[in-house]
Amino acid sequence: MEASSSSAKVKFRLNERQKLLMPLVMIGAFFEGFDFMVINLALPFITRDFQLNDQTASFTLSAVAVGTLLAFFVVRLADRWGRRPIFLWSVILYSFLSLITAFSPNIEFFIACQFFARVFLVACWAVGFI
Repeated sequence: MEASSSSAKVKFRLNERQKLLMPLVMIGAFFEGFDFMVINLALPFITRDFQLNDQTASFTLSAVAVGTLLAFFVVRLADRWGRRPIFLWSVILYSFLSLITAFSPNIEFFIACQFFARVFLVACWAVGFI
């Protein structure tokens, strides 16, 4: 008793909304991985440009990483307002904060921008996978 091969196949098709959302989710996932890695690669240049000692450089990485914890408060807003608006605002705010990080005049501004960028980056990632 063999089941026919056609009964074992499940057809899956994306609707138009899903087709529009899929590239955004993929972009968010790409930048999430990229952002977590690039700060470690850029640390020697950040240390040099802001004239940091090793202790301050370590604090910078730690402070930015703490933004990950606050992202879960943003993700909870998706239950109230919907995933799509939270995802889109997270992408917009992450992009804006990452852009202005490039113009950081001092290490405090850099940490603040990267801290909040990490909040919205992780929120984007989490909402995209919920």
